[in-house]
Amino acid sequence: MSKISSTFILASGGSGQRFKNSKVPKQYLKVDEKENLSFLQKTVKRLENFESIDKPIIICNEEHRFIVAEQMRDIKIKPKSITKSTKKLNDFFWMNFRHHFGMNFN
Repeated sequence: MSKISSTFILASGGSGQRFKNSKVPKQYLKVDEKENLSFLQKTVKRLENFESIDKPIIICNEEHRFIVAEQMRDIKIKPKSITKSTKKLNDFFWMNFRHHFGMNFN
């Protein structure tokens, strides 16, 4: 019997406007003092517990792609891809979802 695998798509967008004092959106801030990990890193590390999940695809804003790459290197995870979004992340996500699954919601 063949193994069924899933691809994890992580929408890691946002501009961090709610944290006025931070130049980095909250998903990239270190939140775990013991392990010194960001929200993004903790989320991706949780995937290691699932054998059936392939390397993740991470969607982020263009200006954050280097932060994402660095944080993935720090936890020794090589994503399937880091895809930069030039549109609103929500629009980008649904546009790609429809394309991938051949769906039209109009």
